[in-house]
Amino acid sequence: MAAELRFGVVGLGIASTQILPAFAELDGVSVTAACDVREEGLTKFKSEYGGETYTSVEDMCKSPNVDAVYICSPNHLHAEQVITAAELGKQVIVEKPMGLTLDECEAMNQAAERNGVRLLCGHTHSFDPPVRKMRELVVGGDLGPLRMVNTWHYNEFMYRPRMPHELNPELGGNVIFNQGPHQVDIVRLIGGGMVRSVRATTGNWDPERNTDGAYTVFLEFED
Repeated sequence: MAAELRFGVVGLGIASTQILPAFAELDGVSVTAACDVREEGLTKFKSEYGGETYTSVEDMCKSPNVDAVYICSPNHLHAEQVITAAELGKQVIVEKPMGLTLDECEAMNQAAERNGVRLLCGHTHSFDPPVRKMRELVVGGDLGPLRMVNTWHYNEFMYRPRMPHELNPELGGNVIFNQGPHQVDIVRLIGGGMVRSVRATTGNWDPERNTDGAYTVFLEFED
């Protein structure tokens, strides 16, 4: 029987309220540590899960009781924290968006490869059964070759309670970074190929929440 995989969670904000209960329902994995800069978050984690608590990602990744880390901190911290975890030999799952630039993402990939660890960008709807079924239908070919995929998604993302960094585009705070990865992930799986070109436009329409709150994108696949 395989040994239990022990996770440390980085960031105890809103995302962690969905991630931590999900871990509790899985066999073969456990959460043994958490890292956050807020003492109240660490105290709550300690009382509910009984694991180790840290204010430093590096210190948490040095723990012998942590095999892998799940990073669900603010977007602008992802690259630095992934690289830190990889350099200390930890397997890594990082929330979307993976990073804020292609250079950040490449540096994260290189750190994982250099240290022989796995790096996964998590919270991907391409694992959802309906989406995987659509891909299965495309591969089966019963409906003929795939020619076009259209997807729309509207929600109240811009008008939920937000912390300042969540509305700062320089820190990854807008709809493109926070919602766009879901749609691109789904379309990439269904399309099943590499994207040849990207054309897009964004919309910043509310001066009281001065960041991009809408986007439209056209992805042309190589096939």
